[in-house]
Amino acid sequence: MNMKNNPLALEQEILKETKGFVKELLESDSSGHDYEHIFRVTNQALTLANKYPCDKFVVEMAALLHDIDDPKLNPEPTHKVETYLNQIELSRERIEKILSITHNLSFTKSKKGIIVDSIEGKIVQDADRLDAIGAIGIARCFAYGGANSRPIYKGSTDDESSIAHFYQKLLKLKDMMNLEESRNIAIERTALMNDYLHAFFEELK
Repeated sequence: MNMKNNPLALEQEILKETKGFVKELLESDSSGHDYEHIFRVTNQALTLANKYPCDKFVVEMAALLHDIDDPKLNPEPTHKVETYLNQIELSRERIEKILSITHNLSFTKSKKGIIVDSIEGKIVQDADRLDAIGAIGIARCFAYGGANSRPIYKGSTDDESSIAHFYQKLLKLKDMMNLEESRNIAIERTALMNDYLHAFFEELK
């Protein structure tokens, strides 16, 4: 890849290559972390990025790569993102920025007090969280539960069931959004989830 005299062309070539890399790894996923999830998060992140001064290339790369090393998808710790980034024509500064985002945006990291401090990181984190809630979020919750042999409901909101996951994580995400635009979307999607849960428990009666 020899496009140093045309940075924009180089970026487009890298993005094309990265989409292929991610698609190959996640295309067959059935836990809600497939390439369609990546596609939605990337589009949402780019929509948010248009409202802020930021490095849109870093936003798009981090969004594309954000699930590759996720512990939920890898029984053992992996460093596939770093290995991949070190093989392409990218500055060390941008590599570090992308890695900082992909390593730190998860809900688990947030519970440990770890934050993403760049505007690019906040954008990608919000985009990922938005895909976890609303109608798609409901579908993904049960897809993940099925893929991991979780029961739908066991009578509690504090167990390993899919319904409990709404209370343990999904309903909390609207208050964890970094950006006002994300928060407004999250409020609507959370209302939809609450309506769903109300209907679920009404049917249980």
